[in-house]
Formats: sequence, C-alpha cells, structure tokens
Amino acid sequence: FCIINKSVNFLVISQRILGNFSHDFSMFFYSLQDEMGQNCSSIEEVLTWSVHELLSSCQEFLFYVINSAFKLLWKKLIENYVN
Repeated sequence: FCIINKSVNFLVISQRILGNFSHDFSMFFYSLQDEMGQNCSSIEEVLTWSVHELLSSCQEFLFYVINSAFKLLWKKLIENYVN
C-alpha cells in the first residue's frame, strides 16, 4: 500500500502546484491591469480562460493516470490473492 500513498501524495502535490500557478497567473494580470491604468479585461479573460482550460486538462490527465494505476494495482492484488 506504499504505492497508493505515494500516488495520493503525488496527486495532492500536483493539485497544489497547479492551483498556485493559476492563482499567481491571475494576480499577475490584475497587477498588470493596475500598472497600465487601462481596462485589460478582454486580454485577461482570454488568457485566464486558456490557462484554466490547460490546468483542467492537466488535472483530468492526472486523475486518469492515478485511476489507471489504482485499477492496475487492484487487478494485481486480486490475481495474487486468487493464485
């Protein structure tokens, strides 16, 4: 069950990294908008949406990888138990 713990830890850490990146990216555009003194909402919306989609894809991929690993592990455990 060490593999399960490592997989869960990896998923949690990855989500934190992705979440922090998304937050930093948003804050960067808010500060850029303040510095320019102009309304950059359209640029910000497009880029924030693009990054959000990218992060969502990464998160879905991570869940897929972890889920596949659990299924494989479960299959191996059952095979070992039956044999």
